[in-house]
Amino acid sequence: MEKLLKKCILLLVIELCSLATAVVAEQNSEKASNMPIFIDSRLLVLAHPLFSAFDSKSKRFKGTSSESFEEDFDSQEAFIQSIKDLEDELLKSPEKLKEKLKGIPFKDRISAEREFLLEKKLKESKLEYMKRRIYLSRLVPTKDGMTPYMSIYPQCRDLAEAIKKVTDSLKKKYKTDIVIDVANILPYRGKLRTRPRELVNNLVKDAYKKESKASAEDLSQWLKVANSYWAARLGMNADIIPVGARDVRLEAIKLMEEEGKGYKLWN
Repeated sequence: MEKLLKKCILLLVIELCSLATAVVAEQNSEKASNMPIFIDSRLLVLAHPLFSAFDSKSKRFKGTSSESFEEDFDSQEAFIQSIKDLEDELLKSPEKLKEKLKGIPFKDRISAEREFLLEKKLKESKLEYMKRRIYLSRLVPTKDGMTPYMSIYPQCRDLAEAIKKVTDSLKKKYKTDIVIDVANILPYRGKLRTRPRELVNNLVKDAYKKESKASAEDLSQWLKVANSYWAARLGMNADIIPVGARDVRLEAIKLMEEEGKGYKLWN
């Protein structure tokens, strides 16, 4: 009887230990799922189709309504003629649809009509973009063909909305309300043009001279180079937040690439 009682107690202890382990594991899992995540908004911008369309010289997006005509009168006239041609084509859409459906069996007409309407919708969207571009190109006084700076707002809005969709998706997946953008924490500057060691040595030598001291300009230059040095040494793959947050930068890029598929520059 005593042996049976000890066995029952032992089984009870084992059961309680298993239950406690399961509870702790569940709590740890919940804590891990609520852990903050971090992304790099610069990488998300690079992954969006709009980035490849951005012209750093004109500060506009090529192929969008923000693109200027650069005072090229002939190209503007040709563009206006393209608008008229597209308008005429859309006006003739009902007749074209009737003509297209004549040689198609009745059972296949629904899919053919759906395809035609989809093409028509895309052309209407393109027409809207073309009209907007012409309108914007006439807003800057004395500079015919140039679009104003505010013309890039629609593209910037699309970029912001795409980043928000990606971050919202990641927040939902990892059950967290905190998303850290490491773009400001990790100001990557690329390759160094100045060797920081040489600059530091020169400043130290000047500091020991009785006649002269390092000027504020020299110190400012040193701080600037030091900042670039650390940023370049860390690189884009730096483990900038080693503990306390989950690195989802690569996952965010993949989501942005998916988000950008099928994106039309007609904005």
